Amino acid sequence: MMDSEELLGLSVDKLLVRLNTSQSGLTSQEAENRLKICGYNELAKSARSLCHSNHSNVQAASIHCFRGASLASISLRVGA
Repeated sequence: MMDSEELLGLSVDKLLVRLNTSQSGLTSQEAENRLKICGYNELAKSARSLCHSNHSNVQAASIHCFRGASLASISLRVGA
């Protein structure tokens, strides 16, 4: 998997190809395939218990999640 610096260096078109998606989102078939491979978008039990036990770790994990979402959002706006 590419790190955030590598993703930031890609054009929108290359980023969409890398993420196997498009500006209109995933096809129904691709969403179904990802669901079969990755499962539902939910926290694992250990991540849920982490939320209750250690705020700083949760904050760090949240930052990574938001960073990924921000990269996708920024890339789509730049290409628009």
